[in-house]
Amino acid sequence: MKTALPSRVVAESANLQSGWDTKLQGTQFETTLGGATIRAGVGEQARADAKIILEGIKTTIHNETVSSSKSALWQKQAGRGSNIETLQLPSFTGPVAPVLSAPGG
Repeated sequence: MKTALPSRVVAESANLQSGWDTKLQGTQFETTLGGATIRAGVGEQARADAKIILEGIKTTIHNETVSSSKSALWQKQAGRGSNIETLQLPSFTGPVAPVLSAPGG
């Protein structure tokens, strides 16, 4: 099994500012009063092409079973398996829609 853990932000409101690119990988925002405000390309050293990058976290579970039996005259082998993949995208839960702002998109 391969997996990554997302960040979870639980607060009255969330305010994130960055001068460069901002990557949210499976991040979960839960706000109770205000929403989430995420701004990239802010400040004196900010990049004019700063972006907000929203990525999911992919989890893969691989399961394989193989059985075999044999005698002097014959041999038998059987197997089965499965792959399960899930994708967790960044999410925003709260009373107000999130505000995303970046000069580069």
